[in-house]
Amino acid sequence: MSMDSSSFNSWEDEEQIEMLNVNLPSELKYQGEFGPEIVTFVPFIFNLKKHGLLKNRSVTTYAGMQPYYYFLKRGELKQISETRSYIPHDDRWWPNSNEHHRLITQGETFPVFQKEHSTNKRPLVFIQNKYCVEWDREPINFLDLDTLNEIFKITKNRFDVIYSRQGSARDQSKLGIAIDHNKEIQFNDLDLCGKFNHVRVLERIRSFRSYNSNKLKFINQANLLVGVQGGSNSPWAYFNKNAVILHREGRETEHSYENGFYKYLSPIPLKLEVVSESNELLIALKNNLGIGSRHWND
Repeated sequence: MSMDSSSFNSWEDEEQIEMLNVNLPSELKYQGEFGPEIVTFVPFIFNLKKHGLLKNRSVTTYAGMQPYYYFLKRGELKQISETRSYIPHDDRWWPNSNEHHRLITQGETFPVFQKEHSTNKRPLVFIQNKYCVEWDREPINFLDLDTLNEIFKITKNRFDVIYSRQGSARDQSKLGIAIDHNKEIQFNDLDLCGKFNHVRVLERIRSFRSYNSNKLKFINQANLLVGVQGGSNSPWAYFNKNAVILHREGRETEHSYENGFYKYLSPIPLKLEVVSESNELLIALKNNLGIGSRHWND
């Protein structure tokens, strides 16, 4: 894009919108990791659509992302089978593209992913984990096996659990999605999941829905979201839910958790609690689920 995207700061300024219209290319291609796409690129495309700037243009992104672009018509979205890679925010062409310091743009509106749904037979806990090389080091932000075992014991007989972790599919290619470039490391969480009848692994659920459709469905149905620092939980920011994130390292503490996208992508913000230790997460889990109160009694 030939214009300086950093100069765009208002969806209420007709002159700036016209500058976008003049300078945007016919193909609006996203390249980068999953998290920045969800919280910076999807809102940008949504607002382009709202202002009629997608005429004679198409959006290109990675395979399996259609559920996040539900507002686009057939022919406006192209999905390609490429591997995701990290793109520094200085090299991103769309405005307001730095997820770590992103503020809401004047006049900006956002897609809606939260929907009414029928009540589950039992309350649902959605867990987003990871176990991979982080910043060229060993895994840092993850729920270890002892913590997972405690979570599964706490929720047994009272709750259903959907567990998700990149790398837990038998064949990642069959998920129909592009995977971030993070190097996964062998982790014995699936054996643990198999010991508990109330736990289902998202990446191993057979369904007529796409992987990302299923993910959004379960996030929408969840009574509590539990996860670790990382882009995989970026969709949570579009939901008015209770959530707990284990954060040991990462830039989200600079802005995102307190003042960034977690605070404005949903009309009623995510009720987010951030902890740094596993024991704190377990305490937060029990508090959020009302363990010990009559509310969740069998």
